Amino acid sequence: MANMKSVFLVIIALVFIACSNTFNSLNPPKDPAFLYGMATGANYEDAKKSAIKDLVSSIDVSLKSSQNFLANTENGITSSKQTQNIVLSTEARNLKNIEVDTIKYIKLNGERVVFIRVHLSRLSLEKQLSDKVVSYSTKALALNTACGVRLKDRDKFKELAKKALSANLTLQSLGLHYENLSKIDNLYSLILQKPEFSFKTKGIDSNSSVALALQAELSNFVSFTPNTKTNKSIEVITTNNYIDINFYCEIDNKKDLMEGIRLDLSKPIDKLDDFDIVRLRARLYKDLLD
Repeated sequence: MANMKSVFLVIIALVFIACSNTFNSLNPPKDPAFLYGMATGANYEDAKKSAIKDLVSSIDVSLKSSQNFLANTENGITSSKQTQNIVLSTEARNLKNIEVDTIKYIKLNGERVVFIRVHLSRLSLEKQLSDKVVSYSTKALALNTACGVRLKDRDKFKELAKKALSANLTLQSLGLHYENLSKIDNLYSLILQKPEFSFKTKGIDSNSSVALALQAELSNFVSFTPNTKTNKSIEVITTNNYIDINFYCEIDNKKDLMEGIRLDLSKPIDKLDDFDIVRLRARLYKDLLD
């Protein structure tokens, strides 16, 4: 009886050791050149997707753990994290070159599941994110002019700049090579504020209901200031057939047209009623967004 008990204990010990060795063999190697993710699933595809999510979540954890450090650095890129609500790991969710290095079928809670481990080279991660930073920042800066970013391009600029800053901050957080994006960061901060314009009219009284309505709609996108305080102006020119709203910028005594909007009229301007004016505002709003 004592011998049987000893044999039973040995068997239990062997099973425990075997399980321990099995799970130890599944742990990722301590290799700083790679990032790893692992997970189980009912089938190969489910396990692989979960393993990739686990790898990405490890990047998220790294980003979150570095936030205090980043908040204290005197850098235009990092300061934007606090003021611009940048989603740090957006680009990390679209990574390529993630490879499966381990596939095993194991029993978990009495059920047979697929275990998968994936890895991604840190060099590959650095190149992918760096390429994104260059691409996004180049496209964003192409929208900038000597007079700043046009109203119609501001949302596109913000989208590209946020992606560039996000990918760059991800690189910085992971201790990889990152770019100096202070120019984009500064432009992004300016974009968050309404640009200042003076307001002028031609062919219509500036205090007329139409002019005031158009100015009110424009104020959703710009701030109005006296002509002496800005080199940018909005000029509203009216005829019986249309209203032109032109955005100008003056540099070195040269006045350049930045962009313009034409609103066609279905009736003479002095015949417009309140409903017509509301429709004009709606059309202006739509044109400013398009």
